[in-house]
Formats: sequence, structure tokens, C-alpha cells
Amino acid sequence: MIGVRRLRTVACDLDQWLYRGSSLVFWAGAIIAGLLLLFCSGFVGIDQFTVPGTLAENKAVAAISKQLGIWSALNWPVIYLVLFPLFLVCSSRQASQIRNMIADLTDFRVFVFSDGRIVDRAYVSHLLDGELQRASPTFVFLIFAVIVVSLGGWVMACAIPLFNFELSGQVVDWSTGAIVLGWRSLKYPLLVYTFIAYAWMGFALFVYLSCLFLGYVHSSFLHKFAAGQYEIETARSRLLSREALSIALRGIAYNFFVACFLGLVAAFFMRLEVAYLISDKTSIIDYWFQNLKIWNRIDNWHLGLLAEDAGWQPLGTQNQTLLTSGAVVAATLVSLAGTLWLLGATLKAARLYTLQCKTDLHLLERYGLSITVEDEATLKSDDVLSPIFPGYRTSFTLALAIVLCTLLPKLTLIFSATILVAIIRYLRRFFKNRGNLRA
Repeated sequence: MIGVRRLRTVACDLDQWLYRGSSLVFWAGAIIAGLLLLFCSGFVGIDQFTVPGTLAENKAVAAISKQLGIWSALNWPVIYLVLFPLFLVCSSRQASQIRNMIADLTDFRVFVFSDGRIVDRAYVSHLLDGELQRASPTFVFLIFAVIVVSLGGWVMACAIPLFNFELSGQVVDWSTGAIVLGWRSLKYPLLVYTFIAYAWMGFALFVYLSCLFLGYVHSSFLHKFAAGQYEIETARSRLLSREALSIALRGIAYNFFVACFLGLVAAFFMRLEVAYLISDKTSIIDYWFQNLKIWNRIDNWHLGLLAEDAGWQPLGTQNQTLLTSGAVVAATLVSLAGTLWLLGATLKAARLYTLQCKTDLHLLERYGLSITVEDEATLKSDDVLSPIFPGYRTSFTLALAIVLCTLLPKLTLIFSATILVAIIRYLRRFFKNRGNLRA
């Protein structure tokens, strides 16, 4: 097989960082960093505090006190202590799965050439690195976009109001509540702390968006290989539809879905924070359980869910977290749909080529392939999603339920039920796989 040379680009480096790193180290490191960030909020006095009121237009609502410490902003502790560490684990597994798939499926003669030759794993890895290299401009764009969004968000939402120590259209939250309370001594400590917090938020956002695109690149590579878009001499790349291929694609699809599901949950908590800040509820606990009162109104419960919140924030405030939440949902759904479609198209292309080999005894012998009547029926099937993503209908329903809760953040009890069902399904699959491995 031809010699290959290691490529170095932003995308390749990110892929290798995730592949070579330990999932446990990523998980523990993210939790430790999140804990340090959140616990340090106590040194600047914003871990837990209450604002007695704002200059909202509705005087009755403006007089309501509200808990605004960073621990009360659930999007920060939940995302950076639970969701982001788990997402890093999924991302590390994603990079490992594609590399291990290349190693294992070349041994199982799934990666092949159309002239009957078996592909060397180093050559397949080199082709993948080439795809990552071509995708690197997108990753560079993501770096600059996240820097602009994070730095610009910090300047507009924190730096300007804190430096001037007055609000001019900014949201009253954990980062600016000190202005309402007149805590001028926290001016410069808060400038430093909020900058660090927004920098960590930007890093997490870059990793999330990059790993979504990385999953798409991996799936696109597999589809191109299966469709014969790589050529060497007179032969084209192909994938054979063996059981090992379906198993590998199944692992990639399920892991990517879990990562996307975590992103949707993060978007919900961002949206929840926005809704809580403009509500007339004094604590996030009161806001979370307000459904109990809404659902008791049998005759007009839907009006309670759709009603606008009370408007505790001063008139004219804009919360950029709302835009971030919407962007995360949009990016997640597009990436999930595109990646699953490519994985399904990969299996379909592998099935078609395997059927073509049925009449070529030379290729059957070179590939070590035998096709039974049952195999032929499977290869002719149009269902490519069930083999790589069993139970996808239920999984998609759970994801759409999270999106619905993001649109209507008062549906916190439905959100809780959805998360419970998702955890139960994950645990069942986990113990089932363990049982299969032992067997």
C-alpha cells in the first residue's frame, strides 16, 4: 500500500486530542474546572444573593425580590458540572469509535477496493485526515465566531454596565445584580470573574459546535468511501455490508444522538434562565413547580402555559442567552439530521455494492464473501435507519419533547418526565450491552 503522511490542521488536531485523551480525564477535568469557576463566585459575593426589585414598568412586579446568585442560574451549574463533562465523554468516544472502526473493519474486510483488494488501515486513516484537512477552514471560522460572540457578549452584558456601574438595557442577573444593589466594591472583581466565566462559556460552546461538525465530517467520510468517491489507480473505494458494519454504525449513531440530546438539554436550561429572569417568581424552585398551579386550572391550563411572563426586567432589556439557546437548538437539529442521513446512506451504498458482488465469483472469493437468501433479502431492504439506530422513533420523540419544552419553558414537569424516560432507556441499553458482552 502507498505510503502516507500525517496531516496537521486544526480539525486533525482536535480529532486527535479527543481520540488520544482519556474519557475519564475529560470528564473529571471539566467537572473540576466547573467547580472552581462556580465556587470562586463566593469570593466576589455572587454565589447567592437576592435583589429586592428592579425598575420594571409594572410596579407591582418590579417590587418582587428575586434570587440571582450564579447557583440560582441553573444553566451554569447544570451545564458546566453535568452536561458539558458528559458531552466531552461522548465526543471522546466519537473520535475513538471512528478510528477503532477503521482498524477493526479493515481486518474484517469491510473497507475494500472495487478490484478485490483489501484496504490498509493506514491508508483509510490518511483519507480521513484529508477530509478533516479540507474541513479545517470551518473550524477556524468557528474559533473566530465563538471569540466574537463570547467577547462581544461579555463586553455588552457585563463589561460596559460594570465599568460604568449602571444599567443601560442590560439584563439584571448574577453578573449585574451588584449594580442594582450598589455594591461598588465588587466592580473590578466582577469584571475579572465575568471575563473568566464568559471565556469558559466560549470554550464550551466551541467544543460543542466543533464536535457536532466533526461528527458530520466523520459520517460524510464513511459515505464517500462507501459510494466509491476515493480512487487509487483503476479501483474505487467501497464498503461491504457485513454485520460488523451495522454494529459500528449503530455505535456511532447512538453516541452522536446522546451528544446532541445533551446539547438540547443545555439549550433548555438557557431558555429556562431567560424565562425565570423576567417572571414574577422569587426563586427558580418556584418557577420550576409553577406547573402544579397551571395544570390545576382545567378550563384554561393552555392559557397559563402560553401566557407571557410578568416582565420583572426593566423595559427594553435584551438577553443574549435567548439567542444562544436558539442557535444551539438549530445547530443540533441540523447536525443530527445530516449525520444520521449520511450514516443511513453509507449502509445503503454498502448494501448495493454487496449485491453487485453476488454475480462476480472472483470478487466473492477475494472478499471472502457468501450471500445467502436471507442476506439478499436484508440487502434489498430500504430500511437503513432501524439497523443503525434501533428505537429511533422513541428517541426522536424524546428529543422533540425537549425542543418543545425549550419553546415553552413552563413545561418543566414534562421536561423532568422526558429526562427520566431518557435515563431509563440509556440504563437499559447499557446493561443490555454489558450482558451481551459477557455472553
